[in-house]
Amino acid sequence: MTITDFATKYRLKLRRDTHDGTDIIPGTHDESHIYEWDDTELGVMFITPATKPARPFFWRKHREAGLAAGMRLIQNGDAEGCLVDRSTRPSPTR
Repeated sequence: MTITDFATKYRLKLRRDTHDGTDIIPGTHDESHIYEWDDTELGVMFITPATKPARPFFWRKHREAGLAAGMRLIQNGDAEGCLVDRSTRPSPTR
């Protein structure tokens, strides 16, 4: 599923990221957002801006919730990181 398909399906706003020009779905917390990890999977990135104090508990809470939901951890920092949602990968045909 592409990020455009995902945004359309769940009626989410899609915008172009000013840092690298890719399409993202902005999150509700700080700089967090959903993005295309590759051609078949979507990722979610949790980032605290440099202008705010780090919040390790916020990241740990969301990391554990994502892992419990079956997401794959691809980047794990002290107070930020990325998870990939395996459920957006198309199932193989038989």
